[in-house]
Amino acid sequence: QRCARTSPLMFRDCHRCGSHARLHKGRRCDRCYADDKIRDLLPDELVATDPALARLRDRCLAADPRRTIIAFKRNTTIAKLRAVLSSSKPLSHDLLDSLGNDSETSPVRSLLVEHELLPPRDETLVRFERWCNEMAATITGAAHRRAFEQFARWRPLRELREQSRPVSTGQSGGRRDELRQIADLLEWL
Repeated sequence: QRCARTSPLMFRDCHRCGSHARLHKGRRCDRCYADDKIRDLLPDELVATDPALARLRDRCLAADPRRTIIAFKRNTTIAKLRAVLSSSKPLSHDLLDSLGNDSETSPVRSLLVEHELLPPRDETLVRFERWCNEMAATITGAAHRRAFEQFARWRPLRELREQSRPVSTGQSGGRRDELRQIADLLEWL
């Protein structure tokens, strides 16, 4: 197999553009194969509705075709991107959040933010807010849960939201430790 990649016998002329290269399914070169994948994901009808989508498609078409082909091998990422683009709901961070966990949606989110289809968002802060809600749900007493939620909104969340730079994992980790101790104290009480 290693020899086959570089063997001149493995190279043929592309049926679409005629370039001499190692061919993919349908006897297409890297460029033609990648362009077909992109045009399938971002068809003309969809691109006509939003100029930002047109810019995204143009940038993808101009990108290195081998990197594009590798990206399309990530089936989960492409499926999430396809679901977002075909959704009847408006494109938003909440829509992406509803499609799966962070590891599944972060590549799609990064792409959409980079190409200005979504506004930037502090993901560490969002994860911390989610964690606060999950932690509050573990507290059994209703009065103690309310006290925990009020404290979390009043101090750590307010401080993190007010700072001008993105929240670091160290900052959120320190606040989590503090809130765990408070939850333990409330449970003890």
